Amino acid sequence: MLTVLLPIALAWLMFCVGLKTELSAFRKLGQEKVKIMLGVGLQILAMPLLVWLFLQVFYLDNVVALGLVLVALSPGGASSNSITYLSRGNVPLSIMMTTISSLLVPLTLPFFLSYFTHFEIAIPIEKTVLQLFVVTVLPLGLGLLLGHYWGRNSRWVNRFDKSAIWVFIFMVGLVVGMNEHFWEHIFTWNSILILSFCVLACGLGWLSALLFNFTSRDQVTMSIEVGIQNAGTAIFVAMSLLEMPESAIIPLQYGVLMNIPALCFIFLGRKREQWVFSR
Repeated sequence: MLTVLLPIALAWLMFCVGLKTELSAFRKLGQEKVKIMLGVGLQILAMPLLVWLFLQVFYLDNVVALGLVLVALSPGGASSNSITYLSRGNVPLSIMMTTISSLLVPLTLPFFLSYFTHFEIAIPIEKTVLQLFVVTVLPLGLGLLLGHYWGRNSRWVNRFDKSAIWVFIFMVGLVVGMNEHFWEHIFTWNSILILSFCVLACGLGWLSALLFNFTSRDQVTMSIEVGIQNAGTAIFVAMSLLEMPESAIIPLQYGVLMNIPALCFIFLGRKREQWVFSR
């Protein structure tokens, strides 16, 4: 059930993203090469470094360490785009970073995984591209088309926009409710460790954007794109490619716990939007 409903919910959110996003915003990305390069660099290169430092500081057993490594090597997918949209961040930048990093994952994840663990795997590129197309590109493109036809601020578009936050809440509830294993591990040292890693990753994205003097919207986007990892990819590698389901527990916990900072981003982003419009 989770494997069916979750992609549908993500696709719906990406459809809502397309409805409220101007196509011209994507054309402006050509002027933001530094932001794209920095963001992808943080996702692909800085996250492996961060998890390596984490493993040096904390003594973790092999199963937990492998799960955390898989999380660090799986950059955010459609979920990070949806959270950026709900947080009123820079959506086109988020989508571009996700697209590039997702296409690089079949190369970067096996490379860094072999460095950390000496496991040799091959991620099917066709599956990656198909998932990217079905969950992200297709609903986004449909939303862009209908948003242009209906008008970005029309009654129908605004209704879809309001539904997005409820779909996201449903999605979080679905992930938590359908994973009984999560509750067995929620009040453990691993949960604190995982949440700390997520917050540090978000902080890394925010600090990097701040040092480059990016706007507040771009700082939020960088934080989300770096900190919100693709737990689904990490779980798939652990269970299907490595055949080590015990190592999937850490990505599963991450997929749930990362929604805590995500909800904070959404709350603060909407409060900021209300403050701007009230001035």
